[in-house]
Amino acid sequence: MSREKITKKLVLDFLKENPIMSIAINGKPVPVSSVILYHAYKDFSFVFTTHRDSFKAKALRKEGKLSYSVWNDNFLVQGAGSAEELKDEKSTQKAIEDILNTSGELENFLPPFVWLWKEKEYTVFRIKADWLRVLDLRNPTIKSKNSKFQEFKF
Repeated sequence: MSREKITKKLVLDFLKENPIMSIAINGKPVPVSSVILYHAYKDFSFVFTTHRDSFKAKALRKEGKLSYSVWNDNFLVQGAGSAEELKDEKSTQKAIEDILNTSGELENFLPPFVWLWKEKEYTVFRIKADWLRVLDLRNPTIKSKNSKFQEFKF
């Protein structure tokens, strides 16, 4: 059975269709792991929102570097990058609209920040990808001496 070639377009489509990712941050003294709803852009950057005082927000303000994973039954995408808190109102508002539009495409899902945003309790971060790699999980076996990952550097 032939598989389609893994291209940047295929990966971007996958990321747009699966907008929930797991992130990990060096939160000294202990690591921080979290699941986020995100919106993906064609330059492979992502935006997400979180409570201003969350562990992840504090860790990202300190460290800025993170790793991430997105997966379903077909693909696993892993990557790393830098996160920066959006400061200007125009960029923040655009990011929120994009996240809301993305969340609207998920069945039975409404992120909690929708109700709290007016309180200014939440903030938005943009992730700039340094690299990502993709594993096609549709293969009958992923055990191999050679890596089955397709890697893209940015």
